[in-house]
Amino acid sequence: MADLTVYDRDCIDISAEMTYDQYIGYIKDSVNKEFDGRKDQFAGATVTQIVAFLKRQGLEVQEQGRVNKVDWVYWHAFRFIVCMLEHLRTHRDYKKIGPKDRTYVNTFGAEAMELCESNVSNRLTTFFETRQAKALIAKEEADKAAAEEREKWAQHEAVLQERNRIRQLRQQELEQRKRDKAKARAEELQRKKEREAEIRKRQAMVAALRWEFHLVKPKSTRQQPRRGLVNLGNTCYMNSILQMLIPTRLPELLLTRPQINKANPLSSRGAVTRVAAQLFKELKRQDTGTALDPSFFKNVLGERYEPFAGTSQQCAYEFLNVLLDNLHEDLNGKRGEVLVAAPEVPTSGKPVEELAKLALESYETCNKSPVMDEFGFLESSALTCNCGNVSRKFSMETVLQLQLPKATCTTLTDCIAAYGGEEQLDAENPWRCDRCGQMSAAKKQLSMYTAPKVLTIMLKRFRNKDNFRDKIVSEVTFPQDLEMTDYITGSPYENKYELVSIVNHDGSLRGGHYTAHVKGEHDGRWFHFSDTSVNQAIGTPKFTQAYVLMYKLKPGKVARKRVVAAPQPVPSLPQVRQAEDGDGVVYAVGSDVEYMEGDKIVTAKVVFVDYEADPIAYVIRLPDESERCIEGTMLFLPGQAGRAAIPTPSPTPSAPIPTPAPAPTPAPAVAHPRFSKGEHVMYIPSTGRPEPAIVKSIDVSINPPSYVVELRGGERHTEETRLSKKVFE
Repeated sequence: MADLTVYDRDCIDISAEMTYDQYIGYIKDSVNKEFDGRKDQFAGATVTQIVAFLKRQGLEVQEQGRVNKVDWVYWHAFRFIVCMLEHLRTHRDYKKIGPKDRTYVNTFGAEAMELCESNVSNRLTTFFETRQAKALIAKEEADKAAAEEREKWAQHEAVLQERNRIRQLRQQELEQRKRDKAKARAEELQRKKEREAEIRKRQAMVAALRWEFHLVKPKSTRQQPRRGLVNLGNTCYMNSILQMLIPTRLPELLLTRPQINKANPLSSRGAVTRVAAQLFKELKRQDTGTALDPSFFKNVLGERYEPFAGTSQQCAYEFLNVLLDNLHEDLNGKRGEVLVAAPEVPTSGKPVEELAKLALESYETCNKSPVMDEFGFLESSALTCNCGNVSRKFSMETVLQLQLPKATCTTLTDCIAAYGGEEQLDAENPWRCDRCGQMSAAKKQLSMYTAPKVLTIMLKRFRNKDNFRDKIVSEVTFPQDLEMTDYITGSPYENKYELVSIVNHDGSLRGGHYTAHVKGEHDGRWFHFSDTSVNQAIGTPKFTQAYVLMYKLKPGKVARKRVVAAPQPVPSLPQVRQAEDGDGVVYAVGSDVEYMEGDKIVTAKVVFVDYEADPIAYVIRLPDESERCIEGTMLFLPGQAGRAAIPTPSPTPSAPIPTPAPAPTPAPAVAHPRFSKGEHVMYIPSTGRPEPAIVKSIDVSINPPSYVVELRGGERHTEETRLSKKVFE
């Protein structure tokens, strides 16, 4: 019997690109070809063998059909079974099959055919659709993967480009830094050269200002003996200050036995004054040069101020303050048994001259002594708000304290200029403006307002730095003749001082020694005092050790010079001319004039004429030697003040003055202001110096118009006659 084996289903190769129809045709052809190739095997088999094979094959297919395997394999097997059933029906022994087997074969064949045509075909169709979907998904995934790969490479390229860009930027930045460093080095080198040139120039200037003691020509050949002071134990600070005060008028004031105010609770009841007078009397003796023991003076002052009672090192500047304060309170004629506070003084809203006058009057209600007359001066402290308001306070001081710059060498005039410079206050400590009420970092400016007879200057050589104190040893060159006219703002006179004494500090804070250089009152020679040692000074002053300087005001009152833009021709007396606007006349320098101050007629003399002002303005000198700036429309010829009309004077003094004919009453005229809103003008008060102002508003309803101007101290209503276009220096 032929060997009937199950068809080898693994021999079929399905191409992934094969369609469903191509696959069906391929299966049919392959099955037919295979079946035809096995017909000989079937031909030798009996019907029973074929049925048994079909049963076994069908059972195997049914069992494997329950498993989810590849559909085309089972479909191929069913097709093979169908071919065998068709072959069985044509077999010669087909009729020999029993009814039961025949029924089975027919049923099995029908089932196989139905399964082949319907179920398996549908499943195979689903397989191909799934395969196509999977192929599409695979393609999409491949496309997605390719896109991701491209994106990845694009990102990689972008990263590389960004890295290259950053690298280029860093390279450019590095090159720019190199260029900036080279430029900074060049600029620093240039600045260093400029600083060195400035230092050399400044050193040359300072060197030119240095002077020597022995080159001072003596005023007299008469030698005056000098007495030193015994050091009682670190009392060089006291000895140097006492020697410093000898050239001033203080010893003379004390020796004239001034009146002592024993009722003053702040005084020593004359104890300090008496021992000071006794000490100065002994120092000024001309019959001996023996050193003086000042223990009697030190004991009395030590009772008033405990630090001076012992033998520890003390500050000479502090000793000077304590001594002057005790002498002032002893001689203070305004202080009574009950201490009364001085009246308050406004700080703004008034001209500077008026504020200073009020401050001085307030101070003198409780303080008046010859000590303050010699050493005291008004110091002005001005605070300027962002709104333009200026708050100004005045205080009475005896010593001008000057900060030292960081430079290794400087001049005294530079320190004084820095003292009067504008300073921006710290924003952490704002000041509340009394006009706008806002808290702001104001600008502060100090200045000397009045000129003392004795100007005492303290150079701040001791400072606090990093929680400890140190000493500044910068060289400060100071002149013998000091010009202070430009630095004393409220004085109408020139203020020139001469140096009379110097206190030096040699050493450091841990240990040092005070000495003094004092100029002789009669012979003009300089002497060096170091406790008991007294020698004539030679060489240059100790510009790096000078601590306290004392200058005396030179005698004579010379009016402060005024700066004029260009020299103006002075008309000859008594030449006069009518002003262009017909509201006044012109008086020559030296003319005697009058003006009305209320109901009082005041006589004066013209000392300066400003022909550029409109109307012409004058500076006149009053009988008390004070000066005042005033417009020509407010001046009159002698004997004409108070009259209804101002006659035009004749060219000759002896000619009679014609009486003008009465003019008809004019019709009311429209006021035409000479100044416009916002214009910078000069406000001329009835007393004091002119002030710059700004026109805020104009009232033209009256003739002449009235104005509201803004001054440094606030706004003020004024007449047109008190305004001028010319600003006087």
